[in-house]
Amino acid sequence: MRGVNIYAMVSGMKNEKTPWQRRAMAAGLKQTMLMTITGHDKTVVSRQLRGYWQSGIPKHIRSIIIAWELMTPDQRAAWLQRVEEEIDGSAEPSRPPG
Repeated sequence: MRGVNIYAMVSGMKNEKTPWQRRAMAAGLKQTMLMTITGHDKTVVSRQLRGYWQSGIPKHIRSIIIAWELMTPDQRAAWLQRVEEEIDGSAEPSRPPG
């Protein structure tokens, strides 16, 4: 590939956003929030959003983005609070439902 700047091609692709990244951004869902919700570190979340693995964007990431789009700001705040409260992974609710 004579005369082609490979670095420019790669760095240009690096800045392109996937449709799911754009949806998350449009809904106000930040990568740090996805880290809190999923329990994954920044590198894993970034790779999931970019479809790094051959299987593409994981279904749980797509589901979180869709749920975020459907929720009101109050519902989002309540959800994040519950996720942070139940960080121990217990299936027992931290407070009674309803």
